[in-house]
Amino acid sequence: MTTKAKVAQWLLEDAWFKVNANQINSIVDSDNKSPWPWADIHPVAKLTFDRQSISHIVLNNDSGQALAFGPGLTFHSDEANMLAISGHRDTHFAVLKNIEIGDLITLERPNTEPQKLSIRNRYIIDVRKEEFRLHSDSINNTHHVILITCYPFESVERATPFRLIVEAS
Repeated sequence: MTTKAKVAQWLLEDAWFKVNANQINSIVDSDNKSPWPWADIHPVAKLTFDRQSISHIVLNNDSGQALAFGPGLTFHSDEANMLAISGHRDTHFAVLKNIEIGDLITLERPNTEPQKLSIRNRYIIDVRKEEFRLHSDSINNTHHVILITCYPFESVERATPFRLIVEAS
């Protein structure tokens, strides 16, 4: 899976370039910008972890199939200026293991200037007992990005009920 994830990012980078070249109008609507002819995914953003110099193309959904190729959009709300993005702990979001409060990330979306966001919070939830909740500042005109991955990173179990939630604004 690691090889597939890395090769896919090269193809997704090319598709991301095409999305930006055509200046699409929406993060969820990119018409026919698939990274390969049979793909049912397309890039909607680029996420860079500045301190680690690691970038990933974000896909339009977070289905199991999509997450094999890159992190995916879990939900999007223009009204709240919020994006939630999921990724696998052993590939694209392995970087979250060493993310620290205050680290910067850069979010690029079509038709917008890149946004610098600061990591504000990180916490773990048990999805059997609780749902995701926003801990940082109340939602106002600030952009928020929530990054979600399975936890713990070293677990030998494929499925774990724990999620690491990382908030940036």
